[in-house]
Amino acid sequence: MLLALVIRPGLSSFDPDLPWHLKFGQDTWLTHQLPSNQIHLWTLRGETWVDHEWLTNVLMFLVYSHFGYEGLVLIFALITVSALAFIAYYLKKKHPRANYFIMVLLLLGYLAILPHIGPRPQVLSLLFLALELFILDRSRHWYRLKTTLLLAGLFWLWACLHASFLIGLMVLAIWTAEQLIIGWKKQNPKQFWLGLQAGCLSFVATLLTPYGFKLYDFLGTYTNNAYLQHISEWKAFYVFPLNYWQLLFIAITVALSLTLFNFNKKKLPLLPWQILSLLIFLGLSLRSVRHFPLFFVATCLIFVPAFLQENSNDVPIFSLPKWSRLVLKTLLIIALSSLIFFSYYSLPRVKDPFQTFCAYYPCQATRQLQTHPKYSQLKLFNQYSYGGWLIWVWPEKLLFIDGRLPQYAFANWSLLEEYLEFTKPDKLEQKLKEYQIEAVLWNNTMPQYHLNWLDRFLGFNEQEINSRKNELKVFLDSSPDWQKVFTDEASSVYIRKDKL
Repeated sequence: MLLALVIRPGLSSFDPDLPWHLKFGQDTWLTHQLPSNQIHLWTLRGETWVDHEWLTNVLMFLVYSHFGYEGLVLIFALITVSALAFIAYYLKKKHPRANYFIMVLLLLGYLAILPHIGPRPQVLSLLFLALELFILDRSRHWYRLKTTLLLAGLFWLWACLHASFLIGLMVLAIWTAEQLIIGWKKQNPKQFWLGLQAGCLSFVATLLTPYGFKLYDFLGTYTNNAYLQHISEWKAFYVFPLNYWQLLFIAITVALSLTLFNFNKKKLPLLPWQILSLLIFLGLSLRSVRHFPLFFVATCLIFVPAFLQENSNDVPIFSLPKWSRLVLKTLLIIALSSLIFFSYYSLPRVKDPFQTFCAYYPCQATRQLQTHPKYSQLKLFNQYSYGGWLIWVWPEKLLFIDGRLPQYAFANWSLLEEYLEFTKPDKLEQKLKEYQIEAVLWNNTMPQYHLNWLDRFLGFNEQEINSRKNELKVFLDSSPDWQKVFTDEASSVYIRKDKL
């Protein structure tokens, strides 16, 4: 039933990074070679690049080429549902009396992670982190070889699919350290060698991927954190617009933690590696909302089982009278049925996303540049969110920036920060001249927000938020050196007059 709800986000919007994922997947599949050089940006021409999502990109391209965009959305919806179903199965297996608690928890979790799901590689991290935590939990009952092989295989595949394997390795390192320390102190060689063998071989497995150590070398260059302040999905939890479902989930988790840690006088039912991992995931989710889905998974598989184990007899929801459980069940069924009905019958049909979402992407503007003999050869400055789109629809055109490399070192800071100089009134004219920009492809509108009562209560000002100017567009519209040659609902094309 959850599938209809999970499909909706992917069909209602189009991730600006998806086109470049498809393009690199296509290139890798057709050439049988992994990307190693930067060929799409004139700013980074000739620089090295490691496609740390190469296998995901290939699989996404194959699904898209055979089953279209709707098929791709369905596959990633199934991955999300599989992760949620796995969590539900794990919790119910441990605590069969907690059905209603688990149902409410997963529904709240789904609403909280909703902005982060869809046909996006990071969705895979939900499933892989869940599998890792399950294996670590079961390692106490399995043979050492079984645990080691499962973890090594998991991390080899994860390292080929998405860079979030680094977070998984961090959790594994904490677990490994605990096994080594306890095994050494208690003179338990079985536990000691389990930690050493599983930890080391899992790390080695990530080095056996096609890029080998280059994967770490490239990801290690991502030291600039400016993107955390400027890219919406990377911003902190307190930056507008707030996701209240995420805040509610975190608040409930903290409240339940107080119940477990302070009011329950029994021995704390969490291991040190579990506590430290939870704190790290909480910190990551507060620093950047993009990491919240991982905090959700860690909470469900580490904290919730411990809470249920210690408090299931004291929490009223587990001992409700029969009539109350019937009412609660009926209300939940009505709520879920209403959501599913609304989602299913209001789902848009998307045969070709490069036509359906032209209100948000430069469909006509790109064709105007491509088909005009003069314009197609000009040095282009493009909107950040258009980069991925252009890589797919106009792959031979060199761009200024795209969504792959906002952290990449450039001009003594990052490429994203240099790009943002073009949006500052006192800098943009200088930057246009410095880089000898001859054509600009830019958006026509700024996002408009409608604040609710809670936003206003927290001090956010709707007029102030919506009063931001599209500074580059304002400059180009009024400049005697530039001419607007095309405009539509989504975007405009500007050409320097001496190039007309």
